[in-house]
Amino acid sequence: MHSFGLTERYAVLPRMPVSFDAMAVMTKPMHEAFDEIETPKQSWGLTENGFYLVPLDGGVPKTYSL
Repeated sequence: MHSFGLTERYAVLPRMPVSFDAMAVMTKPMHEAFDEIETPKQSWGLTENGFYLVPLDGGVPKTYSL
């Protein structure tokens, strides 16, 4: 994972529901190797792009949609 943030209290992790086909890059432009994943509503309520705030003290992660 190359995109994340860190504060004194939280790790900030992205939620990007996509898949990547590494083999497609050999025959197509890179942007065509990404496919959006259809996700059912998860128990934590996040279905689209967003992010997770993960407490560094071991607390319960929080989720936010964009």
